[in-house]
Amino acid sequence: MKTIVNEEQGVPDVLQLQQVEQPAPKKTKAPAKASAAEWLVPTALIVLSFIPFVGGAVRVVGLASGAEITPENARFVAVPLPVIVHIICALLFCILGAFQFALGFRRRRPGWHRIAGRLLVPCGLATGLSGLWMTQFYPLYPHLQRELLYGFRMLFGSGMVVSIALGLAAILRRDIAQHRAWMIRGYAIGQGAVTYVKEGGF
Repeated sequence: MKTIVNEEQGVPDVLQLQQVEQPAPKKTKAPAKASAAEWLVPTALIVLSFIPFVGGAVRVVGLASGAEITPENARFVAVPLPVIVHIICALLFCILGAFQFALGFRRRRPGWHRIAGRLLVPCGLATGLSGLWMTQFYPLYPHLQRELLYGFRMLFGSGMVVSIALGLAAILRRDIAQHRAWMIRGYAIGQGAVTYVKEGGF
């Protein structure tokens, strides 16, 4: 053990000695707990969307395999492209969007956030626009309340498209706060529409 001597006073400098030999602080387990907690919100969002995803997958498989035409699916069979685009893009939008709520993951992988964002925006816009197209041109299932349902779908579909477009405009002018706020609004509207499950499909 080395003794450090103060040259002016000729006595050991105890304070300096303690600073030299002070052991490094031990690492705590707090970061591990934070890492686990950051995935709670993304996991909950994915679980929330699970049932609509299964229904959408069944719908796409049925259209691809030439399912029997019924009063419920006749409008989809007649013009299948909009509903296929809607289901696939909504699936990607909700799954990729859920990961954007993992803040630690985003900080560790900023490149992933930007790449996912470039896919999220077109998927979100395609989801909203295809939903508006189906609302306008697909005949509604007979037992549904036509006017009320039509109004809600036009309102929320338009809101989703506008929110994502404003989020895109904000990031292009480097306004991070506004970009985040508008994208969260667009994602919330999309999740609300996706998790609305009912008999008769769209």
